[in-house]
Amino acid sequence: MGASWGPGPNMAMGPNMASMGPGMAPMGPMMGPQNFEYAAKPMYAAEETEPFAVLARHEGKGLDLLQAFPFTLSFLSLLVFLGAIVKMAYLSFDPNVRYWIGVYPMYVAFLPLAFMLLAYIIHKIAGKPSKLAMLVGLLGPSLLLFIGGYKVSMTAFTLSTAFASTDCITNPQMYQLGVDYKSAVTFMSTCKPLGNATAKPTTISDCAGYDAMFKTNPGWHYLAQLEKTSGCAGWCDATTTLWVYPGGVQDPCSSVASDALATQVLIPSMQVAIYNIVVLFGATLGMAVVAPKAADQGLNW
Repeated sequence: MGASWGPGPNMAMGPNMASMGPGMAPMGPMMGPQNFEYAAKPMYAAEETEPFAVLARHEGKGLDLLQAFPFTLSFLSLLVFLGAIVKMAYLSFDPNVRYWIGVYPMYVAFLPLAFMLLAYIIHKIAGKPSKLAMLVGLLGPSLLLFIGGYKVSMTAFTLSTAFASTDCITNPQMYQLGVDYKSAVTFMSTCKPLGNATAKPTTISDCAGYDAMFKTNPGWHYLAQLEKTSGCAGWCDATTTLWVYPGGVQDPCSSVASDALATQVLIPSMQVAIYNIVVLFGATLGMAVVAPKAADQGLNW
């Protein structure tokens, strides 16, 4: 005979199923609506009043947002400033910038990376969003790149305007390079061939004693580079070349330098300055808007 699955004589079917048969302990009353409401209360209800308790909660799954915040902010900062950093680094290696402006654009290009690293370290130590780290990581690079870009652009504008004129005496930098060029002309006029050569050298670099004179005249390197890359000759006056094989009278290198400073240096550096002043304004405004909300969350903002 098959087993019967219906209720047996010893199994009481009371409203709360208090008895399940012989030898079985009573189950107790079933959970009513009020019991389910109690059981559905979140385990972290007591923590919700703590600042950033929801962000800091970690149950072995998902992402700890507070732990990821320092890296995320540093990565976003790098994306924001990457274009300006690359453009300023490119300018720092430009021959016109290196000779007329100096090497400080290189520091302006790479110091923002140090600011971002410092902001990351401050955030990791604090363990939560820090106002100081935000100032260092956002306002620091934008302010530095703005000042550097603006200074380079104004210097390039001043020099390009001066070099476009035929007055080679008023501007001291232009005058000094003219002196260096005249010394090159004098040296070339007394040039002696290297070694046992008998033919007169066609370029100044083939003259005996050129290397020693090259070291004492810093403008020679710049003038030689202009002649070799742009085909100009001389400095303020049109003449024949000294560092490349003479091919007739060429345009003066001062006008070439003026065009290079006005196009290759002035425009990119002004773009860097304008972009970073916009970033600086936006970051300042954003921090001002976030400050009240951060204070409500218990941050010392």
